[in-house]
Amino acid sequence: MIIDNRTIFLLTARVGVVLTAIGCTGLVLGLSNYLNLDFFAYGLSSGIRIVGSVAIAVTDLL
Repeated sequence: MIIDNRTIFLLTARVGVVLTAIGCTGLVLGLSNYLNLDFFAYGLSSGIRIVGSVAIAVTDLL
């Protein structure tokens, strides 16, 4: 199997789609109170982490 630029692109694109789907699922479950999102609430940068996660997820969907 020869690994070229197209293979690397397809692999990273598929991994990105899977990670985005997992993140969006976690966000929906957290907002509907099926998943406890308190583990994001520790430290000074917790708000930045949440805003960054949502921004990345929304950007990936566009």
